[in-house]
Amino acid sequence: ADGVLRVVADDTQDFDADAYRATAGEITVEYMLAGFQEHTLVIEGREDEMRLALENGGTDTGTIFLEPGRYILYCDVPGHRIAGMEARLLVE
Repeated sequence: ADGVLRVVADDTQDFDADAYRATAGEITVEYMLAGFQEHTLVIEGREDEMRLALENGGTDTGTIFLEPGRYILYCDVPGHRIAGMEARLLVE
């Protein structure tokens, strides 16, 4: 409702949802860690535009401009994505 996309990661190498929605345009992403393991959040194909990183229960925030479409969020820490740490993002 406030225009912020909130994503939570945990130590089971998972996000708090399999899919997220956001409104097209400038999107603020708030990435929170419910745990202690290092995690990142990037958007497939847009890795150079925003990379959020967490460890020890932290929070990181960034902004990115996205057109309407379907995107994949994932953690680029080695081994985490293949373990299932990815989610869909629908931008409308």
